[in-house]
Amino acid sequence: MIYDRKAGKLVESRDFGGGQTNFLYSTAVGRILLKVISSRTFSNVRAKYYNNNRSIKMIGEIEKAYSINTDEYAKKSFRSFGDFFVRKLKPEARPFSKKPTDFIAPADSKLTYKKISEQLVANIKGGKYSIADIVGDSDVAKPYDDGDCLIFRLSMDDCHRYIFSDDGTLAWTKTIEGKLHTIQPISHAKCKPYVSNHRVVSELQTKHFGDIIIIEVGALLVGRINNYDKKQFKRGEEKGFFELGGSTIIVLVKPKTIKIDKDIVRYSKEDVETRVKQGETIGGLNV
Repeated sequence: MIYDRKAGKLVESRDFGGGQTNFLYSTAVGRILLKVISSRTFSNVRAKYYNNNRSIKMIGEIEKAYSINTDEYAKKSFRSFGDFFVRKLKPEARPFSKKPTDFIAPADSKLTYKKISEQLVANIKGGKYSIADIVGDSDVAKPYDDGDCLIFRLSMDDCHRYIFSDDGTLAWTKTIEGKLHTIQPISHAKCKPYVSNHRVVSELQTKHFGDIIIIEVGALLVGRINNYDKKQFKRGEEKGFFELGGSTIIVLVKPKTIKIDKDIVRYSKEDVETRVKQGETIGGLNV
């Protein structure tokens, strides 16, 4: 189940290919196949199919399965399922607050909030994660001790483009090579995808929220991460997009900087994700 803020209630969570994913991660045969399927070589092979016009039939299946609002699309026709997956939306479909103290979601996603412990650890879906391992550097992670960790999990029904949450400049960025495991809950205790998966880590110097770390995580099937080469940026400006495959954006904020909305905190404590839209206000400056 996930919490739908707009509806004000819990709704059923639907993950594309859930039965196949359970087979891969829960059976001996599946785990053998997983070694191949989670590789970048397999990912590249699948990309050729998804970017071929023969994959167009999948678009209607996904739209129907997830009741996607097609009126939000910036264009109505697509060359392939891969083209559909990276679709742009009309600007008015994702408004965002311009109030400097509002902290906005970077993407359509299912959000979980975690407090980073004194040991720089966050427990996520049964997997115990060291923030130092996620960012790949203990010295970089240390200033975020006792800070806030926001996990935005993107699934098949989400638009896979993401934005900057504030004005600022890019301090540094690095790519960490890895596998492409699913980011569905079943994988966290077994494979720790936020540590083992391919990811891009960046530190941003933001105008109103200080230094924050953004980690884009690729996932099963294609999961390519495409960030624009921007050294300076504005709130609401597009940062990049994921190509096909479920994906995640992790945001780390230093202690006593932001205050996350109470409903998100409440449901996160119950291990329930909250559905949010790109640009939606999810908290504010801790004043």
